Amino acid sequence: MAEGSSNFSLTDTRQFIYLPGWVKLSILIVATLLLMLAIAVVFLAFADGQRFEQSVVLFFVSVGQSAAFILIFFLIVSFSRRDANVNQLHVLTDEFLRTYIAKALAKVSIPELNLSEFTVQDEGVKDIFGRVLKMTSGSYCFRLWVGLNVRRLFVIYFVPLTSTLGIADLKRVYEFTFGGAGKLGYECNFEEAHIDGKKLASIWLTVKTEEDLLSSPQDKLFWAQDIAMMTESFLRTAHRHRIDLTLKSIAPGPL
Repeated sequence: MAEGSSNFSLTDTRQFIYLPGWVKLSILIVATLLLMLAIAVVFLAFADGQRFEQSVVLFFVSVGQSAAFILIFFLIVSFSRRDANVNQLHVLTDEFLRTYIAKALAKVSIPELNLSEFTVQDEGVKDIFGRVLKMTSGSYCFRLWVGLNVRRLFVIYFVPLTSTLGIADLKRVYEFTFGGAGKLGYECNFEEAHIDGKKLASIWLTVKTEEDLLSSPQDKLFWAQDIAMMTESFLRTAHRHRIDLTLKSIAPGPL
């Protein structure tokens, strides 16, 4: 799992904001001088066509275009605010949860119950940055909470507890499922809770994703499919151990 890189990338405009002031100033001065030189040469060429060859004029036209582009780029990046696109980040986060995650969960299957696919319904925002997703296939229904805090991913499952099924039992039953997730960086926590008179376990998983997750289709697809695979293992394991996941109106979320 990538943790991001501190290397400067010319293709990542976010990095230019952190350049030292003297570097920005130097680039702006050089770009301005090149643009002025290119303008001067082109002007002289039109004034006295015999002084410069055509190839030289074309070269300085190209230099002028490049210098103008650098100036415009740096003016925009240097004087823009990074938080101007916060609303867009919210849009991309919702798209990731409601589209990528939902489509991946729709492919979950439980062969032992003859369930080959699910219909996934977004039940809306719950708490600060997560959404409740409802998976249904026939009479089978399961809800999970998925959240993304910019670059930290959260998944929460609720499991009803009984006199014969406690937290220790769940840890043993799901040792393989969440043990595999741990190799990818997930941290898994079990917590007992009482909601609407129902005793249940909250299984809370978190993992740090790539810093540019929301701008990377391949990373979004990877994490969406990984959550779907983990959820599929979770549901299949519950069926094999005869764990009833029915919670009716109770929806998972942060406690």
